[in-house]
Amino acid sequence: MWYLYDDGATIGKVGSCSGIIVRDSEFNAKARLTAESGSALSPYSVTCHVYGVLLHTVKYQNNAVADAAYDRMKVDVERYVISDAKDDEKWRMEFASKYQSI
Repeated sequence: MWYLYDDGATIGKVGSCSGIIVRDSEFNAKARLTAESGSALSPYSVTCHVYGVLLHTVKYQNNAVADAAYDRMKVDVERYVISDAKDDEKWRMEFASKYQSI
């Protein structure tokens, strides 16, 4: 189940990309998605961290595109985390290929 990371305490704080955290969710203490806005590096970014498997940040120029990607990433991450058969390397490569900075 997805829930607010740290009960939402991180919203409005500075994130790992030096932007302001606008969305921050965790899935079953196994994965986290963080969306930021206003970074000097890019207007919007989404960082996906599947603990022990993947840390991937994608930069976006448009908030609507970043929001849509965040929602799609949630689905992909959840499917991966709950799956029984895991090929970590294959999944990492597919995820990184699917979600690239634009």
